[in-house]
Amino acid sequence: MRSPATSLSSATVARGPRGDLPGQVHHVYPRGVNRQRIFCDDRDRFTFLKSLVRGCKRGDLGVVAYVLMTNHVHLVVRRGELPLGVGMKSLLGRYAQYFNRRHGRCGHLFQNRYGSSLCDTDAYLVHLVRYVHANPVRAGLVGTEADYLHSSHVWYRRCCWPSWSAPDLVRACFGTERAVRSFFRVGELAVDRREFDAHAERSNAARRASRKRPPPPPVERSVASLADPEEESRVLVELQTVIEGASGLRPGELREHRPSKRAALARREFSIAAVRLAGVRAVRVARFVGVTSGRVSQYLDGTRTT
Repeated sequence: MRSPATSLSSATVARGPRGDLPGQVHHVYPRGVNRQRIFCDDRDRFTFLKSLVRGCKRGDLGVVAYVLMTNHVHLVVRRGELPLGVGMKSLLGRYAQYFNRRHGRCGHLFQNRYGSSLCDTDAYLVHLVRYVHANPVRAGLVGTEADYLHSSHVWYRRCCWPSWSAPDLVRACFGTERAVRSFFRVGELAVDRREFDAHAERSNAARRASRKRPPPPPVERSVASLADPEEESRVLVELQTVIEGASGLRPGELREHRPSKRAALARREFSIAAVRLAGVRAVRVARFVGVTSGRVSQYLDGTRTT
């Protein structure tokens, strides 16, 4: 006979990536809007369980564990072929209609969309089931899990499960019914809480890691960044001499602060030739002739002639 501790240490097999895939186990916890009651008496609880059974059949879900509190519910369910939302919509929608009709209210009964988290290891699963059953104890409603009538704790205490449950995942971690009863007879709140918090931290760390953007790939240096400043200067000086000679300008007139109209036209031709023919950077051309980079861009776009 394997002890619970031995079986748990050897059963930490991952159940797959996060998501909503067939066979995955989810911890689902719908809450009442504004923390209001969603159960007023045992009739409400019985109706919710009937809706749960119908939702399991319609949504292809298997219940691993549940507990009905005053203003919220904890469910541990195994997903079938249909998405998790199919069964949950059937369950919560049907029950909300019943509750509003019986208690003369209208509007939403449950707070936003139900919360859920993926149960990804066997070790976490068994502690989660015990953690769910311990909710009434932590809330001070009862002294032990066995004293609370509105949970699935009795399934594990007696090793007797209904047809709409999915106990095989948990039973496979122990080997014998005696080991199952022993593990779930008395909960260890501190141990279960540590496992619960550790799983939450792992999930949050994985979520944070998935949000981090990978570093951008190294960018090849452009041709402009590889330009030799000295070579550029030599090309510009030679081109200036050619353009001034062809335009009938005196040496240096092209770069004067207030050029004549003929010099301004020559400056435009010089800028276009320097960038497009000689391959000099536009910012370097602008600095050479004493204009802004925007002015050179206008020359190149043909939006400015002088």
